[in-house]
Amino acid sequence: MDIIAGNIGPERAIETLKVQRAQHYYFVISYKGSISSEVVAQRIPNTAIKLELLHGYAAKIEVREAFAIAEQEDIAWVWYLHPSQAQGTINAIQGIDYTVKTMPLPNLANLSVGPPSDFYQLEADTNEPMTRALDAAADKGLVSIVAIGNQGNTAPGYVNPWSTSNKVISVGAWDHTTNAVWSRSSVAKKEFSSAWPDVVAPGVDVIGPQTSTKEKSPSQKKYDESNERFVELIEKEKWDLYTLKSGTSQAAAVVTNASAQLLRYLNGFIKEHGSKPGDQLFSLETGPERISSYDTIAERLTGRAKPTDSGGMIYEYWLDAPWKLIKQILIDTASPIAGAEPWEAGAGLVDPEFIREQFGQYGTDPASIMAVKVQ
Repeated sequence: MDIIAGNIGPERAIETLKVQRAQHYYFVISYKGSISSEVVAQRIPNTAIKLELLHGYAAKIEVREAFAIAEQEDIAWVWYLHPSQAQGTINAIQGIDYTVKTMPLPNLANLSVGPPSDFYQLEADTNEPMTRALDAAADKGLVSIVAIGNQGNTAPGYVNPWSTSNKVISVGAWDHTTNAVWSRSSVAKKEFSSAWPDVVAPGVDVIGPQTSTKEKSPSQKKYDESNERFVELIEKEKWDLYTLKSGTSQAAAVVTNASAQLLRYLNGFIKEHGSKPGDQLFSLETGPERISSYDTIAERLTGRAKPTDSGGMIYEYWLDAPWKLIKQILIDTASPIAGAEPWEAGAGLVDPEFIREQFGQYGTDPASIMAVKVQ
């Protein structure tokens, strides 16, 4: 019996799967929106994992069964997950599901995770399950800030696929010691704008919590305690609780902090003015020092930009989806990085202090460091 692909993907795996009909793999199965959750629940195998944002589930089943399911009229799509990325992808989608279900929305999610680097991509794949889940979460009010990856010096052009959705904020790392994009920060190729970072943020020698289940190595201890900023900001008796780390994960945390300040401001403004979707909110003027080549290339997500006589810009905003507003404001207020192209640094460097100064009318929360990180 021939296996015929219906609504199944990814396309690059189809031919290989056709000759592995008896093999068991994880597949994500999504029902069409007209099917009730009760009907879906009746069809879910006992070992299946429910994925609410995708209106379906993940299950380890035979390839032949997956292809047969894909041909059913009420199935939206079926997606094969490679064994090396299956559990991580399912766990991440479950985490987004849980966040949307339990947190008050709008809210933020910091995703310093991705699949193994072997699965990094050159361009966006809008059909990939995690991308679909992030898009669905954004539509419900969750703003996701995603690290673009640390493969810049080993696999230039390839980025974390979970950072490529237009509805998330993709973050690269900036190196304050060189005033340039960090050498390991993943960068896209010029021709694949869907994979470009949106912004970069400080990502080198960022102070963060030391993993509570892992003792700090002598070399790391020496490195931390030789850093002037670490010694100045962390009390000596707490040095073992904190450490210096570099990466786009750290940069994503910085952008999450800035995004939290923007969300606080937006909530305060909307509450004070009784704003409704489509209402004009406020305007922001920036100087020419914050205008980059990205601003002339990228299509605006929301609001309007008007040039000033000084070479700067006046940005006007209307009440729109939270992910659009927060992402656009971060892009509009980022500072260009000299010598960096848009596919390397996006709109430029996010400065949380500038965000707090400009958007502190309804209160500010200083950046804080967790005392414990469990891993």
